[in-house]
Amino acid sequence: MNTEIIKSLNHLLFEQEFITIPAFGSFELKQQSAKIDPVSGKIHPPGSEVVFIPIVQPDDKLLKLVLTNHFGYSDEKAELEIMQFVRDIKTNLEQREIVYLDGIGKLFLDQNDEIAFLPTTFNFTRENYALPDVNYAPIPKSSISAPKKQPQKSFFRRRMSATSLTLLTVIAFTFISINVYFLVKRNIQNKPTPIAQTIHINKKPSSILPSPTQFMDEIANIDTEEKKPTNEKAQPAIEVEDELSIQETKARILNTNECVIIAGTFSTKRNAGKMIQKLLDQGYAPYKDKKGKHWRVGIIFPYQSVYDIKHNLEDLSETYHTSAWILKK
Repeated sequence: MNTEIIKSLNHLLFEQEFITIPAFGSFELKQQSAKIDPVSGKIHPPGSEVVFIPIVQPDDKLLKLVLTNHFGYSDEKAELEIMQFVRDIKTNLEQREIVYLDGIGKLFLDQNDEIAFLPTTFNFTRENYALPDVNYAPIPKSSISAPKKQPQKSFFRRRMSATSLTLLTVIAFTFISINVYFLVKRNIQNKPTPIAQTIHINKKPSSILPSPTQFMDEIANIDTEEKKPTNEKAQPAIEVEDELSIQETKARILNTNECVIIAGTFSTKRNAGKMIQKLLDQGYAPYKDKKGKHWRVGIIFPYQSVYDIKHNLEDLSETYHTSAWILKK
């Protein structure tokens, strides 16, 4: 087949939208927008598609004009070459052969023995010429979610929510206040009564319990040597070294409702004195004695029930971070 005619057709498709091949048919350009091919995963740019029309149209002389101007054909030779080109196409089609027109497409007979045409993907639009295809990856639907609409609360529901919040606040405040009241009341009732608060008729407070300074002086003056055993009766477990009279001390020892809790054991008089000062500052009635070479310091208090002893024992353990224990009850 004449390749110069095929080249002429390619040239004309860049210039014209409609080309006639005498005694055979016409080629027409149809503009197309960009399209997506989901099979290949590509986006084709906008362009034009060649369509074959097998209807014989009047000769527009364009093909002949290109042959004469670009390839130097004479008018007669151009007409003869076009006629021979058409005969070759028809002969090949009748023999069930495919006619390839390079750059344009291919012609063949379909099942109804009619001429069919399959164009190439070549873009004949000058504005979009040589634009490449673009690969794309579809976005899965699961990754795109419409924003959820927040349900709008009605005025009644909003008002109920505010009322509920206020009611809960009042209930919580009342509950906390009641608990604080009973806690303070219990602490006041169960707080141990120090010796300084013991009622003594017709005696000044200064003559009943020594001051903290006197307590410190007494500890500093205590003889650290062990006392030799005598034939006298064993001394009571409680030693109250203060200005109380012997009669008052014996009366306190004989009182079966007094308890002694040891808060700590010290190897030096100085540390024992510091502990006594802390107990005085807390309002306790201090107690001290000597066991071997160590000083035992604690509190002495009257009690009415085992609960009073337990309460003071827990308070000493938590306040001074020590293992307080009961010496006498």
